[in-house]
Amino acid sequence: MTSWKAAPRQATTLILAVMLGLSSLFAVAVGWNPVVAVAIAGCILAVTIARGVPQRIDQIFLYSLLALLAGYALFGRTFAGIGVFPVFIGELVLALGLLSAIGNGWPPSLLRTPSVCLLIAFMAWGATRTVPYLGVYGLSAIRDAVIWGYGSFALLFLSLIVRRDLLWRLPRLFGRLVPYILVVAPGWILLWMVFDLWGILGTAMSGPKPADPAPHLGGAAAFLLAGIPAGRAASRGHASVLAEWGIWLALLLGVVAIGSLTRGGLVAIIAAIGIVTMLRPFKAGKKLIMAGATALLVGTVWLGGQSDYVVPDRDRTIDPEQIVKNLMSIGGSSEYGLEDTRRWRLLWWNKILDYTVHGEYFWTGKGFGVNLTYDDGILRDPDTPNRNPHNGSLTILARAGVPGLVLWAALQLGFALSMLRGWLRARRFGQHAQASVFAWVLAYWAAILINATFDPSLEGPQGGIWFWCVFAYGVALTMGQARQAPQVAPRITAASYDRASVLSASGRA
Repeated sequence: MTSWKAAPRQATTLILAVMLGLSSLFAVAVGWNPVVAVAIAGCILAVTIARGVPQRIDQIFLYSLLALLAGYALFGRTFAGIGVFPVFIGELVLALGLLSAIGNGWPPSLLRTPSVCLLIAFMAWGATRTVPYLGVYGLSAIRDAVIWGYGSFALLFLSLIVRRDLLWRLPRLFGRLVPYILVVAPGWILLWMVFDLWGILGTAMSGPKPADPAPHLGGAAAFLLAGIPAGRAASRGHASVLAEWGIWLALLLGVVAIGSLTRGGLVAIIAAIGIVTMLRPFKAGKKLIMAGATALLVGTVWLGGQSDYVVPDRDRTIDPEQIVKNLMSIGGSSEYGLEDTRRWRLLWWNKILDYTVHGEYFWTGKGFGVNLTYDDGILRDPDTPNRNPHNGSLTILARAGVPGLVLWAALQLGFALSMLRGWLRARRFGQHAQASVFAWVLAYWAAILINATFDPSLEGPQGGIWFWCVFAYGVALTMGQARQAPQVAPRITAASYDRASVLSASGRA
Protein backbone atom coordinates (compact mmCIF):
# COMPACT_ATOMS: atom_id res chain seq x y z
CA MET A 1 0.00 0.00 0.00
CA THR A 2 2.98 2.30 0.19
CA SER A 3 2.49 3.61 -3.33
CA TRP A 4 -0.92 4.89 -2.35
CA LYS A 5 0.52 7.25 0.25
CA ALA A 6 1.90 10.64 -0.64
CA ALA A 7 5.63 11.03 -0.16
CA PRO A 8 6.87 13.84 2.10
CA ARG A 9 8.61 15.54 -0.82
CA GLN A 10 5.34 15.83 -2.74
CA ALA A 11 3.62 17.33 0.29
CA THR A 12 6.51 19.76 0.85
CA THR A 13 6.19 21.21 -2.66
CA LEU A 14 2.51 21.89 -2.15
CA ILE A 15 3.09 23.43 1.28
CA LEU A 16 5.83 25.74 0.01
CA ALA A 17 3.56 26.96 -2.78
CA VAL A 18 0.68 27.58 -0.37
CA MET A 19 2.87 29.35 2.18
CA LEU A 20 4.43 31.54 -0.50
CA GLY A 21 1.00 32.54 -1.79
CA LEU A 22 -0.36 33.26 1.68
CA SER A 23 2.72 35.29 2.62
CA SER A 24 2.36 37.42 -0.51
CA LEU A 25 -1.31 38.04 0.22
CA PHE A 26 -0.49 38.90 3.82
CA ALA A 27 2.08 41.49 2.74
CA VAL A 28 -0.48 43.16 0.49
CA ALA A 29 -3.31 42.98 3.03
CA VAL A 30 -1.34 44.56 5.90
CA GLY A 31 -1.61 48.00 4.36
CA TRP A 32 -5.02 47.45 2.76
CA ASN A 33 -7.34 45.74 5.25
CA PRO A 34 -6.25 44.73 8.77
CA VAL A 35 -9.14 42.28 9.14
CA VAL A 36 -8.14 40.43 5.97
CA ALA A 37 -4.51 40.46 7.14
CA VAL A 38 -5.49 38.82 10.43
CA ALA A 39 -7.51 36.19 8.55
CA ILE A 40 -4.57 35.39 6.27
CA ALA A 41 -2.26 35.18 9.29
CA GLY A 42 -4.69 32.67 10.80
CA CYS A 43 -4.49 30.62 7.59
CA ILE A 44 -0.68 30.63 7.75
CA LEU A 45 -0.85 29.43 11.36
CA ALA A 46 -3.33 26.68 10.43
CA VAL A 47 -1.09 25.47 7.59
CA THR A 48 1.89 25.41 9.96
CA ILE A 49 -0.04 23.33 12.50
CA ALA A 50 -1.31 20.98 9.78
CA ARG A 51 2.23 20.37 8.62
CA GLY A 52 3.38 19.73 12.19
CA VAL A 53 0.76 17.07 12.98
CA PRO A 54 -0.39 15.70 9.60
CA GLN A 55 -1.78 12.40 10.87
CA ARG A 56 -3.82 14.09 13.59
CA ILE A 57 -5.25 16.53 11.02
CA ASP A 58 -6.30 13.56 8.89
CA GLN A 59 -8.12 12.03 11.85
CA ILE A 60 -9.86 15.29 12.70
CA PHE A 61 -10.99 15.71 9.09
CA LEU A 62 -12.23 12.11 8.89
CA TYR A 63 -14.29 12.25 12.07
CA SER A 64 -15.61 15.71 11.25
CA LEU A 65 -16.65 14.62 7.76
CA LEU A 66 -18.35 11.47 9.04
CA ALA A 67 -20.24 13.50 11.65
CA LEU A 68 -21.19 16.03 8.96
CA LEU A 69 -22.55 13.34 6.64
CA ALA A 70 -24.50 11.71 9.48
CA GLY A 71 -26.01 15.08 10.42
CA TYR A 72 -27.06 15.79 6.85
CA ALA A 73 -28.57 12.30 6.45
CA LEU A 74 -30.57 12.50 9.68
CA PHE A 75 -31.53 16.18 9.93
CA GLY A 76 -31.15 17.51 6.38
CA ARG A 77 -31.39 21.22 5.77
CA THR A 78 -31.78 22.00 9.48
CA PHE A 79 -28.32 20.62 10.24
CA ALA A 80 -26.87 22.44 7.23
CA GLY A 81 -27.91 25.76 8.81
CA ILE A 82 -25.50 25.41 11.73
CA GLY A 83 -23.08 28.33 11.54
CA VAL A 84 -23.03 32.05 10.90
CA PHE A 85 -23.62 33.44 7.40
CA PRO A 86 -21.73 32.99 5.14
CA VAL A 87 -19.71 30.26 6.91
CA PHE A 88 -21.61 27.14 7.92
CA ILE A 89 -20.60 23.75 9.22
CA GLY A 90 -19.96 22.33 5.75
CA GLU A 91 -17.48 25.08 4.91
CA LEU A 92 -15.64 24.49 8.19
CA VAL A 93 -15.22 20.79 7.41
CA LEU A 94 -14.06 21.71 3.90
CA ALA A 95 -11.36 23.91 5.46
CA LEU A 96 -10.24 20.94 7.59
CA GLY A 97 -10.05 18.86 4.42
CA LEU A 98 -7.83 21.44 2.75
CA LEU A 99 -5.52 21.45 5.80
CA SER A 100 -5.50 17.66 5.70
CA ALA A 101 -4.40 17.67 2.05
CA ILE A 102 -1.80 20.38 2.68
CA GLY A 103 -0.33 18.53 5.64
CA ASN A 104 -0.23 15.10 4.02
CA GLY A 105 -0.04 15.75 0.29
CA TRP A 106 -2.27 14.61 -2.53
CA PRO A 107 -1.54 11.15 -4.03
CA PRO A 108 -0.35 11.74 -7.62
CA SER A 109 -1.94 8.43 -8.67
CA LEU A 110 -5.32 10.18 -8.54
CA LEU A 111 -4.42 12.25 -11.58
CA ARG A 112 -4.18 9.04 -13.59
CA THR A 113 -7.81 8.21 -12.84
CA PRO A 114 -10.24 9.20 -15.64
CA SER A 115 -13.05 10.15 -13.24
CA VAL A 116 -10.75 12.50 -11.33
CA CYS A 117 -9.52 14.13 -14.53
CA LEU A 118 -13.10 14.65 -15.73
CA LEU A 119 -14.08 16.07 -12.35
CA ILE A 120 -11.21 18.56 -12.42
CA ALA A 121 -12.17 19.58 -15.98
CA PHE A 122 -15.82 20.03 -14.93
CA MET A 123 -14.81 22.14 -11.92
CA ALA A 124 -12.43 24.21 -14.03
CA TRP A 125 -15.20 25.02 -16.51
CA GLY A 126 -17.52 25.87 -13.62
CA ALA A 127 -14.87 28.27 -12.29
CA THR A 128 -14.66 30.04 -15.63
CA ARG A 129 -18.43 30.61 -15.47
CA THR A 130 -18.25 31.87 -11.86
CA VAL A 131 -15.21 34.14 -11.54
CA PRO A 132 -16.46 36.80 -14.02
CA TYR A 133 -19.63 37.23 -11.95
CA LEU A 134 -18.07 37.54 -8.49
CA GLY A 135 -17.82 41.30 -8.79
CA VAL A 136 -21.46 41.59 -9.86
CA TYR A 137 -23.23 39.08 -7.64
CA GLY A 138 -20.73 38.54 -4.80
CA LEU A 139 -21.71 35.77 -2.40
CA SER A 140 -24.67 34.79 -4.59
CA ALA A 141 -22.21 33.63 -7.26
CA ILE A 142 -20.36 31.50 -4.70
CA ARG A 143 -23.65 30.17 -3.39
CA ASP A 144 -24.74 29.05 -6.85
CA ALA A 145 -21.29 27.63 -7.67
CA VAL A 146 -21.45 24.98 -4.94
CA ILE A 147 -23.00 22.54 -7.43
CA TRP A 148 -19.50 22.17 -8.90
CA GLY A 149 -17.54 23.58 -5.95
CA TYR A 150 -18.57 20.75 -3.63
CA GLY A 151 -16.62 18.52 -5.98
CA SER A 152 -13.72 19.59 -3.75
CA PHE A 153 -15.11 17.19 -1.16
CA ALA A 154 -14.75 14.36 -3.67
CA LEU A 155 -11.08 15.19 -4.26
CA LEU A 156 -10.29 15.61 -0.56
CA PHE A 157 -12.26 12.57 0.60
CA LEU A 158 -10.77 10.38 -2.13
CA SER A 159 -7.29 11.48 -1.11
CA LEU A 160 -8.07 10.63 2.52
CA ILE A 161 -9.43 7.17 1.63
CA VAL A 162 -6.28 6.43 -0.34
CA ARG A 163 -3.88 7.72 2.32
CA ARG A 164 -5.49 6.00 5.29
CA ASP A 165 -6.73 2.81 3.60
CA LEU A 166 -10.36 3.40 4.59
CA LEU A 167 -11.90 1.47 1.73
CA TRP A 168 -13.51 -1.31 3.71
CA ARG A 169 -14.03 0.56 6.95
CA LEU A 170 -16.57 2.96 5.47
CA PRO A 171 -19.32 0.40 4.62
CA ARG A 172 -19.18 -0.87 8.20
CA LEU A 173 -19.64 2.67 9.49
CA PHE A 174 -22.58 3.22 7.15
CA GLY A 175 -24.10 -0.03 8.41
CA ARG A 176 -24.13 1.43 11.91
CA LEU A 177 -25.90 4.53 10.61
CA VAL A 178 -28.64 2.62 8.74
CA PRO A 179 -31.05 2.09 11.70
CA TYR A 180 -30.89 5.80 12.54
CA ILE A 181 -31.57 6.76 8.91
CA LEU A 182 -34.65 4.56 8.89
CA VAL A 183 -36.09 5.94 12.13
CA VAL A 184 -34.67 9.39 12.85
CA ALA A 185 -34.66 10.91 9.34
CA PRO A 186 -38.40 10.39 8.55
CA GLY A 187 -39.30 11.11 12.18
CA TRP A 188 -37.48 14.45 12.03
CA ILE A 189 -39.48 15.46 8.95
CA LEU A 190 -42.79 14.46 10.54
CA LEU A 191 -41.94 16.24 13.78
CA TRP A 192 -41.55 19.57 11.99
CA MET A 193 -44.71 19.04 9.98
CA VAL A 194 -46.91 17.90 12.86
CA PHE A 195 -46.03 21.00 14.86
CA ASP A 196 -46.01 23.20 11.72
CA LEU A 197 -42.51 24.53 12.42
CA TRP A 198 -40.56 26.72 9.99
CA GLY A 199 -37.17 27.35 11.54
CA ILE A 200 -35.22 28.21 14.66
CA LEU A 201 -35.37 31.91 15.44
CA GLY A 202 -32.06 33.77 15.58
CA THR A 203 -30.29 31.20 13.43
CA ALA A 204 -30.06 30.19 9.78
CA MET A 205 -31.54 26.78 10.65
CA SER A 206 -34.75 26.19 8.72
CA GLY A 207 -37.07 23.23 8.57
CA PRO A 208 -35.97 20.10 6.67
CA LYS A 209 -37.33 19.22 3.24
CA PRO A 210 -39.13 15.90 2.70
CA ALA A 211 -36.76 15.24 -0.22
CA ASP A 212 -33.69 15.41 2.04
CA PRO A 213 -33.87 11.89 3.53
CA ALA A 214 -35.25 10.17 0.41
CA PRO A 215 -31.93 9.18 -1.25
CA HIS A 216 -30.58 8.01 2.10
CA LEU A 217 -33.59 5.75 2.58
CA GLY A 218 -32.84 4.42 -0.90
CA GLY A 219 -29.17 3.96 -0.02
CA ALA A 220 -30.08 2.21 3.23
CA ALA A 221 -32.51 -0.09 1.42
CA ALA A 222 -29.85 -0.89 -1.18
CA PHE A 223 -27.32 -1.61 1.58
CA LEU A 224 -29.71 -4.06 3.26
CA LEU A 225 -30.77 -5.76 0.03
CA ALA A 226 -27.18 -6.14 -1.19
CA GLY A 227 -26.42 -8.09 1.98
CA ILE A 228 -23.25 -6.19 2.83
CA PRO A 229 -21.93 -7.44 6.18
CA ALA A 230 -21.76 -4.53 8.61
CA GLY A 231 -19.91 -6.16 11.45
CA ARG A 232 -19.56 -9.48 13.17
CA ALA A 233 -21.76 -12.28 11.96
CA ALA A 234 -25.16 -11.89 13.50
CA SER A 235 -26.59 -14.65 15.62
CA ARG A 236 -29.42 -16.69 14.21
CA GLY A 237 -31.54 -16.55 17.36
CA HIS A 238 -35.00 -15.12 17.84
CA ALA A 239 -33.55 -11.71 18.76
CA SER A 240 -31.81 -11.51 15.39
CA VAL A 241 -34.99 -12.39 13.49
CA LEU A 242 -37.01 -9.83 15.42
CA ALA A 243 -34.35 -7.19 14.80
CA GLU A 244 -34.48 -7.87 11.05
CA TRP A 245 -38.27 -7.60 11.05
CA GLY A 246 -37.93 -4.33 12.93
CA ILE A 247 -35.47 -2.98 10.36
CA TRP A 248 -37.78 -3.77 7.44
CA LEU A 249 -40.79 -2.38 9.30
CA ALA A 250 -38.93 0.89 9.94
CA LEU A 251 -37.86 1.06 6.29
CA LEU A 252 -41.39 0.54 4.98
CA LEU A 253 -42.89 3.13 7.33
CA GLY A 254 -40.16 5.57 6.32
CA VAL A 255 -40.82 4.98 2.62
CA VAL A 256 -44.56 5.51 3.11
CA ALA A 257 -43.97 8.74 5.03
CA ILE A 258 -41.38 10.26 2.69
CA GLY A 259 -42.85 8.77 -0.48
CA SER A 260 -46.20 10.39 0.32
CA LEU A 261 -44.57 13.80 0.58
CA THR A 262 -42.20 13.83 -2.40
CA ARG A 263 -42.62 12.20 -5.79
CA GLY A 264 -39.00 12.61 -6.81
CA GLY A 265 -37.84 11.08 -3.55
CA LEU A 266 -40.19 8.15 -4.04
CA VAL A 267 -38.77 7.49 -7.50
CA ALA A 268 -35.23 7.70 -6.07
CA ILE A 269 -36.00 5.07 -3.44
CA ILE A 270 -37.64 2.74 -5.96
CA ALA A 271 -34.69 3.15 -8.37
CA ALA A 272 -32.13 2.28 -5.67
CA ILE A 273 -34.07 -0.86 -4.75
CA GLY A 274 -34.47 -1.80 -8.40
CA ILE A 275 -30.77 -1.43 -9.21
CA VAL A 276 -29.63 -3.67 -6.38
CA THR A 277 -32.33 -6.22 -7.18
CA MET A 278 -31.16 -6.43 -10.79
CA LEU A 279 -27.46 -6.66 -9.92
CA ARG A 280 -27.79 -8.96 -6.90
CA PRO A 281 -31.07 -10.84 -7.61
CA PHE A 282 -30.44 -13.88 -5.41
CA LYS A 283 -29.08 -11.91 -2.49
CA ALA A 284 -31.81 -9.27 -2.69
CA GLY A 285 -34.57 -11.74 -3.52
CA LYS A 286 -34.33 -13.50 -0.15
CA LYS A 287 -34.63 -10.20 1.67
CA LEU A 288 -37.43 -8.93 -0.55
CA ILE A 289 -39.55 -11.88 0.60
CA MET A 290 -39.29 -10.62 4.17
CA ALA A 291 -39.83 -7.03 3.03
CA GLY A 292 -42.91 -8.08 1.05
CA ALA A 293 -44.36 -9.95 4.02
CA THR A 294 -43.76 -6.91 6.22
CA ALA A 295 -45.38 -4.63 3.61
CA LEU A 296 -48.41 -6.91 3.44
CA LEU A 297 -48.75 -6.81 7.21
CA VAL A 298 -48.34 -3.04 7.37
CA GLY A 299 -50.78 -2.48 4.51
CA THR A 300 -53.41 -4.70 6.09
CA VAL A 301 -53.19 -2.92 9.44
CA TRP A 302 -53.11 0.52 7.79
CA LEU A 303 -56.10 -0.08 5.51
CA GLY A 304 -57.97 -1.89 8.26
CA GLY A 305 -57.66 1.13 10.50
CA GLN A 306 -58.48 3.54 7.64
CA SER A 307 -55.95 5.93 9.12
CA ASP A 308 -54.09 8.69 7.39
CA TYR A 309 -52.55 12.04 8.26
CA VAL A 310 -53.20 15.21 6.32
CA VAL A 311 -50.02 17.27 6.02
CA PRO A 312 -50.51 20.93 7.02
CA ASP A 313 -50.38 23.35 4.06
CA ARG A 314 -50.23 20.44 1.60
CA ASP A 315 -52.93 18.66 -0.36
CA ARG A 316 -51.44 15.30 0.51
CA THR A 317 -51.99 12.60 3.09
CA ILE A 318 -49.45 10.16 4.48
CA ASP A 319 -50.75 6.74 3.47
CA PRO A 320 -50.20 4.09 0.76
CA GLU A 321 -52.93 5.60 -1.40
CA GLN A 322 -50.98 8.88 -1.63
CA ILE A 323 -47.97 6.95 -2.94
CA VAL A 324 -50.10 5.56 -5.76
CA LYS A 325 -51.30 9.09 -6.58
CA ASN A 326 -47.72 10.36 -6.65
CA LEU A 327 -46.64 7.63 -9.04
CA MET A 328 -49.63 8.24 -11.31
CA SER A 329 -48.92 11.99 -11.41
CA ILE A 330 -45.32 11.34 -12.51
CA GLY A 331 -46.70 9.49 -15.50
CA GLY A 332 -48.75 12.55 -16.49
CA SER A 333 -52.06 11.90 -14.80
CA SER A 334 -53.74 15.09 -13.57
CA GLU A 335 -56.57 13.27 -11.82
CA TYR A 336 -55.14 13.73 -8.34
CA GLY A 337 -54.49 17.47 -8.32
CA LEU A 338 -50.69 17.19 -8.49
CA GLU A 339 -50.27 18.48 -12.02
CA ASP A 340 -49.43 22.08 -11.05
CA THR A 341 -45.87 21.51 -9.84
CA ARG A 342 -45.17 19.17 -12.74
CA ARG A 343 -46.37 21.73 -15.31
CA TRP A 344 -44.36 24.51 -13.64
CA ARG A 345 -41.15 22.48 -13.79
CA LEU A 346 -41.63 21.44 -17.41
CA LEU A 347 -42.30 25.05 -18.44
CA TRP A 348 -39.05 26.22 -16.84
CA TRP A 349 -37.00 23.30 -18.15
CA ASN A 350 -38.20 23.89 -21.72
CA LYS A 351 -37.31 27.56 -21.44
CA ILE A 352 -33.77 26.67 -20.36
CA LEU A 353 -33.40 24.34 -23.34
CA ASP A 354 -34.58 27.12 -25.65
CA TYR A 355 -32.00 29.71 -24.60
CA THR A 356 -29.08 27.26 -24.30
CA VAL A 357 -29.31 24.35 -26.74
CA HIS A 358 -31.27 26.42 -29.25
CA GLY A 359 -30.29 29.92 -28.22
CA GLU A 360 -27.66 32.53 -27.48
CA TYR A 361 -26.37 30.95 -24.25
CA PHE A 362 -25.26 27.72 -25.94
CA TRP A 363 -21.56 28.07 -25.06
CA THR A 364 -21.60 30.09 -21.87
CA GLY A 365 -24.90 29.72 -20.06
CA LYS A 366 -26.04 32.59 -17.87
CA GLY A 367 -23.27 32.09 -15.32
CA PHE A 368 -23.29 31.41 -11.59
CA GLY A 369 -24.78 34.27 -9.60
CA VAL A 370 -27.86 35.37 -11.54
CA ASN A 371 -31.18 34.43 -9.95
CA LEU A 372 -32.69 32.23 -12.64
CA THR A 373 -36.21 32.61 -11.27
CA TYR A 374 -36.28 36.32 -12.09
CA ASP A 375 -34.04 36.19 -15.14
CA ASP A 376 -36.04 33.39 -16.77
CA GLY A 377 -39.37 35.00 -15.85
CA ILE A 378 -40.50 32.00 -13.79
CA LEU A 379 -41.80 33.28 -10.46
CA ARG A 380 -43.98 30.60 -8.90
CA ASP A 381 -43.82 31.89 -5.32
CA PRO A 382 -42.85 35.59 -4.88
CA ASP A 383 -42.24 35.05 -1.14
CA THR A 384 -39.73 32.20 -1.58
CA PRO A 385 -38.34 32.32 -5.13
CA ASN A 386 -36.29 29.36 -6.31
CA ARG A 387 -32.86 30.32 -7.59
CA ASN A 388 -32.53 27.07 -9.53
CA PRO A 389 -34.93 25.01 -11.66
CA HIS A 390 -35.33 21.90 -9.43
CA ASN A 391 -33.10 19.83 -11.70
CA GLY A 392 -29.36 19.64 -11.11
CA SER A 393 -28.47 18.85 -14.72
CA LEU A 394 -30.54 21.73 -16.07
CA THR A 395 -29.08 24.07 -13.45
CA ILE A 396 -25.66 23.24 -14.91
CA LEU A 397 -26.96 23.72 -18.46
CA ALA A 398 -28.53 27.07 -17.61
CA ARG A 399 -25.46 28.40 -15.82
CA ALA A 400 -22.55 26.70 -17.62
CA GLY A 401 -23.98 26.15 -21.09
CA VAL A 402 -23.80 23.04 -23.23
CA PRO A 403 -20.04 22.50 -22.59
CA GLY A 404 -20.76 22.35 -18.86
CA LEU A 405 -23.60 19.88 -19.39
CA VAL A 406 -21.43 17.70 -21.66
CA LEU A 407 -18.68 17.53 -19.03
CA TRP A 408 -21.24 16.78 -16.34
CA ALA A 409 -22.87 14.03 -18.42
CA ALA A 410 -19.50 12.47 -19.31
CA LEU A 411 -18.48 12.52 -15.65
CA GLN A 412 -21.66 10.80 -14.44
CA LEU A 413 -21.88 8.32 -17.31
CA GLY A 414 -18.23 7.40 -16.82
CA PHE A 415 -18.83 6.84 -13.12
CA ALA A 416 -21.86 4.61 -13.74
CA LEU A 417 -19.94 2.53 -16.29
CA SER A 418 -17.00 2.15 -13.91
CA MET A 419 -19.35 0.86 -11.20
CA LEU A 420 -20.90 -1.66 -13.59
CA ARG A 421 -17.48 -2.73 -14.82
CA GLY A 422 -16.28 -3.16 -11.24
CA TRP A 423 -19.36 -5.20 -10.38
CA LEU A 424 -18.86 -7.47 -13.41
CA ARG A 425 -15.18 -7.96 -12.61
CA ALA A 426 -15.91 -8.78 -8.95
CA ARG A 427 -18.48 -11.37 -10.01
CA ARG A 428 -16.08 -12.91 -12.52
CA PHE A 429 -13.44 -13.43 -9.86
CA GLY A 430 -15.89 -14.68 -7.24
CA GLN A 431 -15.59 -11.63 -4.99
CA HIS A 432 -19.24 -11.52 -3.99
CA ALA A 433 -18.93 -9.10 -1.08
CA GLN A 434 -17.06 -6.68 -3.32
CA ALA A 435 -19.75 -7.05 -6.01
CA SER A 436 -22.36 -6.18 -3.39
CA VAL A 437 -20.50 -3.00 -2.48
CA PHE A 438 -20.29 -1.92 -6.13
CA ALA A 439 -24.05 -2.52 -6.52
CA TRP A 440 -24.77 -0.53 -3.35
CA VAL A 441 -22.64 2.45 -4.38
CA LEU A 442 -24.22 2.52 -7.86
CA ALA A 443 -27.71 2.42 -6.32
CA TYR A 444 -26.89 5.14 -3.78
CA TRP A 445 -25.38 7.38 -6.46
CA ALA A 446 -28.43 6.87 -8.68
CA ALA A 447 -30.84 7.65 -5.82
CA ILE A 448 -29.14 10.98 -5.10
CA LEU A 449 -28.97 11.88 -8.79
CA ILE A 450 -32.62 10.99 -9.44
CA ASN A 451 -33.74 12.95 -6.40
CA ALA A 452 -31.74 15.91 -7.77
CA THR A 453 -33.73 15.64 -11.01
CA PHE A 454 -36.85 16.84 -9.18
CA ASP A 455 -35.35 18.90 -6.35
CA PRO A 456 -32.45 21.41 -6.08
CA SER A 457 -30.59 19.09 -3.69
CA LEU A 458 -27.17 19.23 -5.36
CA GLU A 459 -27.26 23.00 -4.97
CA GLY A 460 -27.33 22.61 -1.17
CA PRO A 461 -24.80 21.06 1.21
CA GLN A 462 -27.08 18.32 2.55
CA GLY A 463 -27.38 16.84 -0.94
CA GLY A 464 -24.29 18.09 -2.75
CA ILE A 465 -21.67 17.04 -0.18
CA TRP A 466 -23.22 13.59 0.19
CA PHE A 467 -23.30 13.15 -3.58
CA TRP A 468 -19.65 13.97 -4.07
CA CYS A 469 -18.57 11.79 -1.13
CA VAL A 470 -20.44 8.79 -2.59
CA PHE A 471 -18.78 9.61 -5.90
CA ALA A 472 -15.36 9.67 -4.20
CA TYR A 473 -15.93 6.31 -2.53
CA GLY A 474 -16.94 4.76 -5.85
CA VAL A 475 -13.77 6.06 -7.52
CA ALA A 476 -11.72 4.66 -4.63
CA LEU A 477 -13.36 1.26 -5.18
CA THR A 478 -12.36 1.18 -8.83
CA MET A 479 -8.80 2.26 -7.96
CA GLY A 480 -8.50 -0.45 -5.33
CA GLN A 481 -9.86 -3.10 -7.66
CA ALA A 482 -7.45 -2.06 -10.40
CA ARG A 483 -4.53 -2.41 -7.97
CA GLN A 484 -5.68 -5.83 -6.88
CA ALA A 485 -5.61 -7.36 -10.41
CA PRO A 486 -6.46 -10.93 -9.29
CA GLN A 487 -5.14 -13.79 -11.36
CA VAL A 488 -7.31 -16.39 -9.62
CA ALA A 489 -10.89 -16.38 -8.44
CA PRO A 490 -10.76 -16.05 -4.63
CA ARG A 491 -13.85 -16.54 -2.50
CA ILE A 492 -14.67 -13.55 -0.32
CA THR A 493 -16.95 -14.36 2.59
CA ALA A 494 -18.61 -12.33 5.30
CA ALA A 495 -15.94 -13.55 7.73
CA SER A 496 -13.12 -12.18 5.58
CA TYR A 497 -14.99 -8.88 5.45
CA ASP A 498 -14.31 -8.39 9.14
CA ARG A 499 -10.70 -9.52 9.03
CA ALA A 500 -9.37 -7.48 6.17
CA SER A 501 -10.22 -5.40 3.18
CA VAL A 502 -11.71 -7.34 0.30
CA LEU A 503 -9.34 -5.43 -1.93
CA SER A 504 -6.31 -6.89 -0.13
CA ALA A 505 -7.74 -10.36 0.45
CA SER A 506 -6.84 -11.91 -2.91
CA GLY A 507 -5.60 -15.43 -2.31
CA ARG A 508 -5.60 -15.03 1.48
CA ALA A 509 -9.26 -14.61 2.45
